[in-house]
Amino acid sequence: MCKTLNFRIGERDFDLAPTKVERKKLYGWTETQVTTSDGQVCRQAGLDRSGKIIIPKGAIKIGCVANDGQWVDKSQFVAVHADGQRAESIASSFDMPITLDNKATAEQLLDLRVTAVYQLSGESIGELNSMLSDEIYTFPFSYRGGLRDLHSLSANKWHNAISNHGRANDV
Repeated sequence: MCKTLNFRIGERDFDLAPTKVERKKLYGWTETQVTTSDGQVCRQAGLDRSGKIIIPKGAIKIGCVANDGQWVDKSQFVAVHADGQRAESIASSFDMPITLDNKATAEQLLDLRVTAVYQLSGESIGELNSMLSDEIYTFPFSYRGGLRDLHSLSANKWHNAISNHGRANDV
């Protein structure tokens, strides 16, 4: 069963399941396959700096090395804001109610850089739509939790409560 988001309007809660609207399903996609003159499929590879050693796709990884040349494990990293203050982890939006009480401005809507669109569904979608006005509501959203949330806009009742997500600010 799909995880649900709990939306709250006043004292009433609505549990709705988000379904990501996939770009591929809307517009389709193509794949390019390169073949040799005799029809064999080619595989991607790279070359080292000398140009003499072939490196297969996926054989190179990004890592971090300290000044002394020792490998640094990711678990040792600490996220900080631009001002140097440690960034605190935030909870997933699935773990707490999302209160729909903050109406978005036209400027907020137009400034949003959309990174994903989710359509909300559930037994209470009709009741939620009947309680929503023609306004668009904004709320912080984090799918998995982590170090930053996204601004979200929950569209009004005429748009079937589709939620758009965009970056709030950089950490």
